[in-house]
Amino acid sequence: MNQECKPHTRKRKYYQEDPSSATAEYADGSEKRTVVMPSALAQSPRQSQEPAAPPPEQDHDKPAGSRPVAASLSSPAGSYLGRAEYIGGVVAIDEEDAKMYPQGHASDTAELDMKFLQDLKAFDLPSRSLRESLILNYMEKCNPWMPVVEKTDMEGVGPSILLLQAIFVAGSRTSAAPHAQTSGATFYRRAKALFSANIEKNPLTMIQAICILQWWNPSGPEHISMDASSFWLHMGIALGHQFGLHREQHTKQADASRRRKLWWTLFTRDCMISVSHGRPRAICMKDCDVRRPTLDDFVEKNLDAHIFIAYVDICSILADITEAVVRGNLGCSRRLSIETRLSDWIKNLPNDLHLHDHQTGALAPYNFKVRQLHVPYFTAMTVLYRPTLAGSNPSIAAFLSSSFIAGIYEDFLARGEVTMLAPVFIFHLLTSAIAQLPCYRYPALWAKAEEELVIIDEALAELAKRYPTAFGAQRVLKDVRQAVHKEKQQEGLPQLSGTAEQLKFFTSFGPELCSKWEFVYSPEAPVGPGNDLTANSAQSQLGGSLSQPGLQFPHTQNRSGQGSTETWPITQHESHDASAPGSMAPPWTSGLAELSYTDGTMPSAFAAGMQHIYSSNDSVGEWMIGDWVTGQNC
Repeated sequence: MNQECKPHTRKRKYYQEDPSSATAEYADGSEKRTVVMPSALAQSPRQSQEPAAPPPEQDHDKPAGSRPVAASLSSPAGSYLGRAEYIGGVVAIDEEDAKMYPQGHASDTAELDMKFLQDLKAFDLPSRSLRESLILNYMEKCNPWMPVVEKTDMEGVGPSILLLQAIFVAGSRTSAAPHAQTSGATFYRRAKALFSANIEKNPLTMIQAICILQWWNPSGPEHISMDASSFWLHMGIALGHQFGLHREQHTKQADASRRRKLWWTLFTRDCMISVSHGRPRAICMKDCDVRRPTLDDFVEKNLDAHIFIAYVDICSILADITEAVVRGNLGCSRRLSIETRLSDWIKNLPNDLHLHDHQTGALAPYNFKVRQLHVPYFTAMTVLYRPTLAGSNPSIAAFLSSSFIAGIYEDFLARGEVTMLAPVFIFHLLTSAIAQLPCYRYPALWAKAEEELVIIDEALAELAKRYPTAFGAQRVLKDVRQAVHKEKQQEGLPQLSGTAEQLKFFTSFGPELCSKWEFVYSPEAPVGPGNDLTANSAQSQLGGSLSQPGLQFPHTQNRSGQGSTETWPITQHESHDASAPGSMAPPWTSGLAELSYTDGTMPSAFAAGMQHIYSSNDSVGEWMIGDWVTGQNC
């Protein structure tokens, strides 16, 4: 019989287990609290003052190895397989049938593991007051940047004990209470033991806990550690791939939004760890089709929801910049694409997330989370526009951006909130400090730079109280500043390098958070977001000429080996249409600022010192220092 041969249409398969759970009551002093626990422990609870609940009946018709083991949350656990996409063809591949074999006993909690957990008091909870304080700290300080916990996770019969211990870890890291801070190590040991013992069977809950445990980070990137945030991140991504978080769910699922937020949390963590450590990203977005988070993914469509959506985008931009720098392919086309993304990001921020009021130009009321959100934006511009030639003058964008970073941290210090920042904020400080170094040759600039370096030093000292990686950054800056002081100083103001187009990134800001604002914008004229830079101020402050019909860009050497500049006509650059909808008025009104390098090469002593630091120091940001010394211009 003739039968038409039709191509096989593959359906994704998810293997599911039927989790069960048991509960037991524990007494902590005079207070009783119910936690969800594995049935194995519920049968013989540690010092339980009341009989444990009977274990659920098991289906003895199933093979022993395939019986469900206890889980703390009743949620289906499925394994994602994508192999049929490249080995399947006209013959259907039944991935569902492939699962029909016993899983084995490897996932069961061993008796020795359970005894170890009991000795570690892994199922104990802190007092009510401390517990509530830690949970509140996490929800207010941590969850906005990784929205992996919902309020419903804290309600009901009881949340996952692994998730609770992880939340206590993060809450202790962002707490100002001495007792909470000293308890962090205990919570971390308990959470790590619970994870290693395979107590939690719900993969979503496991990934939640993994994301949160990255707040502990007891070791800096200068040392290899199995407790570092990068180690936990890779485990989380591996589990996410197993569970199929990297693939968009085309069928409506009750937990679709939760899955999406979990995946993009892993993505942002991957970006920021890659940026701060100078290491490759673990996630390849070419293999992912998960849509970006939207307000529809959040139960509460509040400020935190807007912050995370914007945070995903700026993390992606910053990581793309550093990745291109490391790979040596930050060409002109890619640079233009990144510049467009940066411009769109700042223009499209909701009004509540802006640092300055667009109508009045006044600095917006202080908001800890909004200030944090802008730090990676300024870091992105600092890295993108940093000088990459030895002896280079400061560039406009890096000059202003690094100053904004210091100004934001000054506000954090004034409010005692530096220690509530995540470890990645150490890298932002290092980036800002490195960008200050070209100012040393000019005393007028260095006076301001030194003030900002004092702020950076104080912030690093505060962060070092909680995160050892700050010590590595402090050592880098100490060596770099010693090398800088070997350089000869010059009188007067430099010609800031770069293009006039760089100024468009600052039309949404004002001078309050930028102590170097006066060197770019006229101090006589009222300056605010959208105000124009006058011809006189551009000439006097930037040292450029407004009468020249082109912009000057530095090149490393011409064929004769001498330094050279090249004048490009303005038509080579994207024109600005002030009448276009949503466009930003440029901060200049007439002519073109001629921005160029005027000095030669950096003195050999300084260059040698920087090269020594780069070659001998395996620390945060070394790729940034290295590029500055060797020079790689577009």
